[in-house]
Amino acid sequence: MSVLPVFAVFCIYCLQQVTLQTPEISIKVDVEKVIQDIDEDVFMGVTLDCYLMQDNWEGFDFRNGRMLNLAKGIGPSFLRIGGTACDSLTFDPNRLGKKDVSKLVRPPFTTNFTMTAEDWDNFNMFVKKVGWKMIFGINAKKRDGAQWDPLNALVLLKYTADKGYPIYGFELGNEPDIFPKSVSPEQLGDDFAVLQRELQSLPFEKSLIIGPDTTGVGQYVDDFLKGDGGGVINAATVHHYYFDGRHSVLSMFMDTSIMDSLKSKIESFLAMGNARIPGKPVWLGETSSAYNTGTPGISNSYVAGFLWMDKLGLSAKMGVKAVLRQDFYGGNYSLVQQNTFYPNPDYWLTVLYKRLVGSHVFNLTSTADKSVRVYAHCAKQTSVYKYGAGSVVVYAMNLHTSDVTLTVPQFAGQTRDVYWLTSPNNNLTATTVNLNGAPINLVNDDLPPLTPSKLSTDVTMPPTSFGFLVFPEAGVSACTSK
Repeated sequence: MSVLPVFAVFCIYCLQQVTLQTPEISIKVDVEKVIQDIDEDVFMGVTLDCYLMQDNWEGFDFRNGRMLNLAKGIGPSFLRIGGTACDSLTFDPNRLGKKDVSKLVRPPFTTNFTMTAEDWDNFNMFVKKVGWKMIFGINAKKRDGAQWDPLNALVLLKYTADKGYPIYGFELGNEPDIFPKSVSPEQLGDDFAVLQRELQSLPFEKSLIIGPDTTGVGQYVDDFLKGDGGGVINAATVHHYYFDGRHSVLSMFMDTSIMDSLKSKIESFLAMGNARIPGKPVWLGETSSAYNTGTPGISNSYVAGFLWMDKLGLSAKMGVKAVLRQDFYGGNYSLVQQNTFYPNPDYWLTVLYKRLVGSHVFNLTSTADKSVRVYAHCAKQTSVYKYGAGSVVVYAMNLHTSDVTLTVPQFAGQTRDVYWLTSPNNNLTATTVNLNGAPINLVNDDLPPLTPSKLSTDVTMPPTSFGFLVFPEAGVSACTSK
């Protein structure tokens, strides 16, 4: 049978050879209309969970050179410090040494514990070094009767002000809709108003107030937004996970019906936001593949990239303004491996997204079925790749178990930069990843160049793979400015 080389000058990729029967998918990017805009610097952010402090940091090292380089590699970025454990936290600037806590039940991390001044200083030092913007979740379970008691929060805020630490935003409570002792959405709105007054009395009047950080979209969010809470917050945020990490299997990470379930949730959230807080953004303030700390051996492997890429693409296309990945370190869904500080596959997907995807979002038409999912933006002009005005990026995934050729006729004959991610030896649960056929490895604890392959032909996507195509010569007028 006659065969064709997959990528012409892309031979180093070794994507095998494809037969003439390789399915062909054609897409057309509607470059005449920008359908959404994102902040390309902070649309995609990360989280750290308060349980790290509660559990003596689980090996997290604020001064480790490899860790610092990995964090800088996805900056600038939001860092949200939150989670269930934050609602068990008391700040004590006078306490020294390790925390004295009973054995943790993980999750839900409900043991009360103390955050010391050293803990807080370390967080702020780290954020400054890596160029991130901190969002901190304040304990909402400190109560004076039904109302939130701000006294300990004020101790933290005054200490922070005295130190001159800039805090980009504050949350109050994590997933209040499932607090063991119920706090009504109306009461939580009143509590947010108290937080707003306290912030305005200190040098945090410009810090964002973000909430209500519920488990998902529902009546609790609607009641909060239509009350005082909606008037106080600067951004509305909910959490999103596709399934329970304790009961998920490999196939669920490539299931298109599971991917499609996100669309209706975002639609409901946007409709609620437009009705209750018009003009204010909505965020996925904590999100990953599976809740309950992820699926061991899967949420931290190559296959998790399908859900992650699709979530980023769909969220940007629909109008979500921030997506904060749970999490940078810790749990089975982290971007960075615990103790070794080596990156998991989703880390490299995240780096490429941050470097390549710009602010303007386009619609596109496609001949693909649901197993080939494609998104398009202007290419980012301010990254290390220095793509010029008018360039376009397309990112796509092939969930089929066979090759699929992706054609973009409107850019036919133009050079395209290819950044394609595949699993070593077709191992979907690998904790390493290949770029254009070659393993991605750190270089002396720093990020490698992540150099693209340059082609002028159509790109054949290998089975179960994903990646990015940049068209530097596209000349799209909408992409001449941010």
